[in-house]
Amino acid sequence: LNSLDLEQIAKVAVDKIPQIVNARFCSLYLHDYQNDDLVLHARNHPQDLHKRIAIRERPDSIMGTAYTTQKSVHIMNMNDFETATGKSLDREHAGNYKTATCISVPLLAGKYVVGILNLADKVDDTAFDEMNDLPVVEQIGQVLALAIRNCRLFSEVQDQARTDGMTGLLNYRCFHELLQNEIHRSARYGRPLGLIMLDVDHFKNINDTHGHPGGDAMLIELSKRVRKALRREDLPARYGGDEIAIMGRVVAHHDH
Repeated sequence: LNSLDLEQIAKVAVDKIPQIVNARFCSLYLHDYQNDDLVLHARNHPQDLHKRIAIRERPDSIMGTAYTTQKSVHIMNMNDFETATGKSLDREHAGNYKTATCISVPLLAGKYVVGILNLADKVDDTAFDEMNDLPVVEQIGQVLALAIRNCRLFSEVQDQARTDGMTGLLNYRCFHELLQNEIHRSARYGRPLGLIMLDVDHFKNINDTHGHPGGDAMLIELSKRVRKALRREDLPARYGGDEIAIMGRVVAHHDH
């Protein structure tokens, strides 16, 4: 788990952690802070699972409980757990499992839950043990949480170095580096390259009338509209001031 590659960390987690406690199945959900959702990132089995879970809509689910309480949920038997807690669990995919035992561990980095690690089904069809299995998974979960946090911090630092802080578009330096690469690629493969330059008419008047916060708000809104209008492969950048540059590969008619 000592890596800055989130995909590698996730794969190691769902492949190796189940072997330590003899679990059949493992899934890793990461917390989407922007939407306050848990998003499926990796799993070691092909059965259907919820791809995205809205925490606010399902606070009493197993993962919702682990998230909100920031404590592990250890279930030896689903029916007994429901009776003891008075909760009705979402068991839509219960048919995927041979047993009714599971562990759901919140991955805590400081005060924040970065994800949830789930284990289900013991290989020998017994229940997960509170004395042996749960402490091991929780200890590994601490290491996994720090690894995920480090990956995200590294990614954020990279993004900050590449993007304009206000608009979220590529910054001038990054855009020029990518532009040089695309020019060489275009020349090598004979593929045309498109470049659009935009600026805002009378931007000084906007700042003079509404102040710099008004000008900033206008640029942020313009950036959102530009991103919405582009293809995924197009690259928009804040070229400077009120100028926005957009680079994209031109699709010839025979490529359609």
